[in-house]
Amino acid sequence: MIKNIKRLVIGSASAKIIGIALMPLITRLYTPEDMGKAAQFVSIMLIVAPMLSLRYCLAIPLPKSNRAASILVNISLWSSLIIAVSLIVLTFFFKNQVVALLGLEGISDYLYFLIFTAFILSLQETYSFWVARVKDFKLISKVIFKQSLIGGVVKVTLGILHPSALSLILGNAFQYSAGTVSYFLSYKEMKVTYIKNMSRLFKVARYYADFVYFKVPSHFLYIVAAQLPILYCSKYFDIGLVGQLSLAISLISIPVNVISQSVSKVYYSEISSLGQSNIKEIYKLTILTLKKLVVLGVLMFSVVFILSPTVFEFVFGDKWVVAGELGRALSLVLVFQISATTLITALNVLKLNYAAFIMHATRLILIGAVFYVSKIRGFDMVWSIYFYSLVLSLHYFFVICFVLLKMNRGQRVI
Repeated sequence: MIKNIKRLVIGSASAKIIGIALMPLITRLYTPEDMGKAAQFVSIMLIVAPMLSLRYCLAIPLPKSNRAASILVNISLWSSLIIAVSLIVLTFFFKNQVVALLGLEGISDYLYFLIFTAFILSLQETYSFWVARVKDFKLISKVIFKQSLIGGVVKVTLGILHPSALSLILGNAFQYSAGTVSYFLSYKEMKVTYIKNMSRLFKVARYYADFVYFKVPSHFLYIVAAQLPILYCSKYFDIGLVGQLSLAISLISIPVNVISQSVSKVYYSEISSLGQSNIKEIYKLTILTLKKLVVLGVLMFSVVFILSPTVFEFVFGDKWVVAGELGRALSLVLVFQISATTLITALNVLKLNYAAFIMHATRLILIGAVFYVSKIRGFDMVWSIYFYSLVLSLHYFFVICFVLLKMNRGQRVI
């Protein structure tokens, strides 16, 4: 497990180094307004994309037989295609209402492209879980690196030729497409096919139906909560401030993504292999993982909180000073976020999907309450984010305690 984690962390770190190296150039090529519109696009796209597969992709590492897992791949791919087409039709009829509700006037012309990009990202996610199932973490590491390189080069190139929000959006689209193509070419057998034995397909779909009943609404709540700061800022502040916030979030999320995504994929793969019957081994592995992640979280918080304002102004320029203050406010979350987002994947193996749903619902309610109070009290964006970070940190601490408690009780039952 440690070897696989190191491999993914190295790949992710290399990718993020490319992103960090190019970011000072990107922030000088594009305005906060351009970044704000691109952030709106990505926020909505990240909400839509995970829903397309109905979360069946999460179950791909679980079956003992590759046959059942390949059927799950097909279920995920077909549902992504059907739902994406349906969303395009709905957008045709209700585009104006959606734009007005969410304050997306700046990207109203890109909504169809947004759905297409979400579809591509959904395919990538499905393939990545198959690759995790077969433990080809070397490929995942390569894909992460390739995506960052392609996305960064496209953004810089288009920024030199024609700097605009669309250029940033296209950079993101090329980035996600690179991952999907790489996974597909490496595992061509995992493509959309016609399943002759439909009874087998429905049997597999029913067996993993909990992922639809609980993980779809659960993940929807999770991702909406994650994007709520951008959505709130889009609704009540100017688009330039949305760009400031998006830069802060993207930079602060780098250490979270590098460690959390890498560790959680390996951790989930390992505990899936152990199975629910080996709860004691899962608990030991969880404690070992948690100790290391908490130490990393504290170290990252300390560094970011102290250096964020100075680094943002020096590296990205004077027009991004507010982003530095927002980055300092967001650093409070780092202490427990990595640990919580890794450990919560254990609920899939423990068949406690309902608990994940409750946690994500609670998280969304808390964040919604934070921004409601911020609006009523007239907080500016910086103080709103401090409030948000404090409440979210307490929520992540509760998640960690809940998962450990359930594992501990599971050991006593066995």
